[in-house]
Amino acid sequence: MNILTRCLAGLFLFVSTAWAQEPTHSLPDLAQRLQKGDPVRVTAKDGTIISGRFDTASDSSLRLNGSGRTPRNIPADMISQVSRKRPESAWNGVLIGAAVGAASGLVAMSASCGSNDSECAAIAGLAFIPTFTGGGAALGAILDKLHSKYDPVYLQQTSLQRPGLRVTPVAAKLVRGIRVSVSF
Repeated sequence: MNILTRCLAGLFLFVSTAWAQEPTHSLPDLAQRLQKGDPVRVTAKDGTIISGRFDTASDSSLRLNGSGRTPRNIPADMISQVSRKRPESAWNGVLIGAAVGAASGLVAMSASCGSNDSECAAIAGLAFIPTFTGGGAALGAILDKLHSKYDPVYLQQTSLQRPGLRVTPVAAKLVRGIRVSVSF
């Protein structure tokens, strides 16, 4: 069982890094990585965060559309990072919340009835387990929707880069492979 657990943990670590794509250092390349309307978050050099939907990118600026606002052009020299909102389903939050709720219902059932009273356990189980499972599923969905994850798609090129070799897996809809880059 211990070997199986280690193998599964290693597989999950590999899969999570295989889907990551190295951020670009060229602002015009964002048009290849983002689609018009993708929700993004731009981090300026002074630390302010600007949210909006991607429109276009050029060597000199990034254009964002906001909800009901006029498009906003952000000069390239002000941008330190652009991150795309990760699309995510609420189902994983629902399932995790339901599992935690069901386990909490079992604990509440055994705490209120003890181990010798099967009649009380049956009645408490019918009351606690569905209630706690539904509440956990609802809470899991709400928390999952409130927690947005962003992946960096652009990082400003810094002049103080360490020398080295970088190997990065590439996984996109139509492209799979390995990117090798050397810096010195």
